[in-house]
Amino acid sequence: MLAWREDFCSKLASSGFYVIRFDNRDIGLSKHFDHLGSPPLVRRVLLNLFCGRFCRVGTPYSLSDMARDSFGLLTALGIDKSHVAGCSMGGMIGQTMAIMCPERVLSLASIMSTTGARNLPDGDLEVRLMLLKKPGPTHEDRVNR
Repeated sequence: MLAWREDFCSKLASSGFYVIRFDNRDIGLSKHFDHLGSPPLVRRVLLNLFCGRFCRVGTPYSLSDMARDSFGLLTALGIDKSHVAGCSMGGMIGQTMAIMCPERVLSLASIMSTTGARNLPDGDLEVRLMLLKKPGPTHEDRVNR
């Protein structure tokens, strides 16, 4: 929710769209699962390398769970079908929604996202390693990084 700027959403709404922005699990203002920790980096890399999508990394929920969350919200709001847009993980959730219930997804904008297909190229190693670093403690540290 917080990643979608209010002025952008207002422009969409003023163009006649009914805009819903919300936080997925473990981000923004939603419930966080920090107490579960994250899998060690080496374990994640090895699991991905040797097992790909067939090994679970040990997360308490999946993209399918988050797609069901999205459908649950739409249902609670009385919306049967919708256009879906998502960035990064939100794009993957949108793709999962389209696969699970294509009759409920009028269109999909999957932005800066991936399907997770193993034949897709990886990003530059230097960039991927930089993105894995923990952000600095202050806003200025994060901006400088």
